[in-house]
Amino acid sequence: MYKKNKIAALALVTALASTSHSACGASKDAALVKIDGNKDKISYGYAAFTAYYTQAMYELLYGQSTNLDTMWSTDYSGEGKDMEVQVKDQLLDSMKEEYFLAKHAADYKVKITDEEEKKIKETAKAFLDANSDEGIKKLGASQEYVEKMLRDETIRRRMKKAIEAEADSTVTAEEANQKSYSYVKWDTGIKQTEDGSGFAPVSDDEKAEFKAQAEKLSQAADFEAAAGEMNLTITNGHFGQSELKDAKADSEKKEGEASSYTGNPYELLSAVDALAEGQISQVIETKDAIYVAKLTSLKDEEATATEMETLEQKKKDDHYKEVLDAYEAESTWVVDEKLWDKVEFIDHFKGTLYDTDTSNEETTEESSENAAE
Repeated sequence: MYKKNKIAALALVTALASTSHSACGASKDAALVKIDGNKDKISYGYAAFTAYYTQAMYELLYGQSTNLDTMWSTDYSGEGKDMEVQVKDQLLDSMKEEYFLAKHAADYKVKITDEEEKKIKETAKAFLDANSDEGIKKLGASQEYVEKMLRDETIRRRMKKAIEAEADSTVTAEEANQKSYSYVKWDTGIKQTEDGSGFAPVSDDEKAEFKAQAEKLSQAADFEAAAGEMNLTITNGHFGQSELKDAKADSEKKEGEASSYTGNPYELLSAVDALAEGQISQVIETKDAIYVAKLTSLKDEEATATEMETLEQKKKDDHYKEVLDAYEAESTWVVDEKLWDKVEFIDHFKGTLYDTDTSNEETTEESSENAAE
C-alpha cells in the first residue's frame, strides 16, 4: 500500500505518494562524479534527487498501465539492461551534457537573467511548499537541487538552440528527393504454421509456386490489377539517397555482424531506383524473400518535403554532437559506480497529472517541459 506523502513535480504533478526509500548511508555531498580529478564534481545528493524525481515521473506517466513491481527490473530494450539501469545511464549522460554546456555557455552568450533567476527560485520554492516534509524527503529534494535542475535545463535548451543555429544545414533537392514505389513480397525463409502456433521453413514446392507468381506479376501490363487477381498484398513505400546508402552499407556487413538497419534490402531498393516511372521490375531475389516492384513516382512531393526537414535536423544534430563531444574531450569524467548503485528504484510513487496554467516566461515553460520529458 502507498502512504500519502504528497509531492508536486514542478507544477506538473500533484498528490504523489511513496513508501520510504531504504537508507543508503551515503553523504549527499560525496562526489558521485569527479571532474578533472578533484577540481569539480557532481554531488551524490543532487544526482540521487534527479534519479528519484525521474523515477516518479515515469511511474506517474506509466503506473496505470504497468506493474510497478516489475517495471524497473524488466529489460524492455533487449540490450541486457533493465529499465532502472537504462534510465540511470541516461541520467548520467544528461548530467554530463548539462555540465559541459553550462561551462561553455558564455561562448554563445547564453545566460540566466536576474528576472529569470528570480523566477527559478520562486518555482523551486513553490515546488517544495506544495508538499509535505516527508514527501520532499523521499525525493531528496532541496531548494538548491531544484534550482540547479531548472537552471541547468534552461541553459541546455538555449545552448542546443544556439549551437544548432550555427550549423550548415543545407540539404540539396537531390539529397532530399524521395521516390515512391509499390511492391509484393513473398517470404521464402520461414512461414507461420496454418494453426498459427509457430513457424516452419518454406518448402521447395512453395518457393517454386512463389517464383511462378512473381514471374507472372513482373510481366503484367497492370501491376495493381494482376496482383489483385492473384490475391497478392501490395505494400507502398518511398526511399531516397539516405536510405539507399544505409541499405548498401547493411548489405556489405558480414554475416552475424550487428546491424540497426530496419528498411527494405538493398537488392530491392537498387532495382527500383533503376526503373523508369511506371515501370515494373524483374523478379528480385534475396536470401529470404522474392520481390516484384513498380516505381510509381520519381518524386513523392510530401515524402520529399518531410525528408528535407529530417535531413536538415540531422545535420543540426550532428553538429551539436560534434561540439558537445569536443567539450567533453577537454576534461576527465569519472563516475563512482558503487555509489551510483546505492540509488535503487525500490519504493514507488503515484499521483495525478494535470495541465498547468503556465505564464509566457521561458523559464516557467521550460520547467514544465522538463518535467514532462
